[in-house]
Amino acid sequence: MHPITRAKLAELFDLLKFTPTPEQINEFAGDLCKLNQPLLTETLLSIIESKGLAQDLPRHYRRLVLSVYHRKIKEITGLSAYLFVFESALRATAATEIEQHYNAVKWWHPIEAVLREGNRPKVVKGFTPEQCSEIAFALWKIDGDPASKFVLNKTTMAHCPDGSHFLSRTDITVLGRLILTYWGACFKGYYNPGGRLAVTKDNFHDQFKLIVAARNSAYHHNPVTGHQNVLKAIRNLLSYLGIDADEEVASSAAAV
Repeated sequence: MHPITRAKLAELFDLLKFTPTPEQINEFAGDLCKLNQPLLTETLLSIIESKGLAQDLPRHYRRLVLSVYHRKIKEITGLSAYLFVFESALRATAATEIEQHYNAVKWWHPIEAVLREGNRPKVVKGFTPEQCSEIAFALWKIDGDPASKFVLNKTTMAHCPDGSHFLSRTDITVLGRLILTYWGACFKGYYNPGGRLAVTKDNFHDQFKLIVAARNSAYHHNPVTGHQNVLKAIRNLLSYLGIDADEEVASSAAAV
């Protein structure tokens, strides 16, 4: 057995506080080759915190560990469906609202034109300085030279026929920055509809950050902190868009 594997097993058995049999050593060594190790560590810590080991015999520890591990996998995969609905809805809403705001499907073109000329867009007709900056940043993130900020590559964005395709190429952090930049012009009306508690720009940002952190963890198959709080934030923010997150996820699950 490789010394690295032996050291990792020693840490695992130290957490479980038991002396394994040779058979258990081989079984857990095999697990290390196929299981997500950060999630496995969280599984062990949660079992210890819940005092689950006291309710079982050492020979059953692996069965207990795998049972809790797979329960956590189920939570992450279940959450991923909600995250997909959330991200898809925000991208679609942002694309529609910003297109309609400018009455143009390729609303980013004036900013791109300035960047292609080698200039930083600070004052462009129809755009605030903040909008110029954030759109330029989005373009650079999509098609920029990593070594030179705001310098675009020689390709063009002509293959993006509309805002939906454009936003599909941004990462979710850039999407969030654009939503906040266009909050007053495009999004405030959704989140301050009258008749229910308004979601302020700062409150949206806080909930969005919580969801994004969970999304990044889940998509990298890592433990997600505050699972129920993340679901609550997703349901809340989508409800203002007229979307029932539970219904959307159930419809996808029922599809054949």
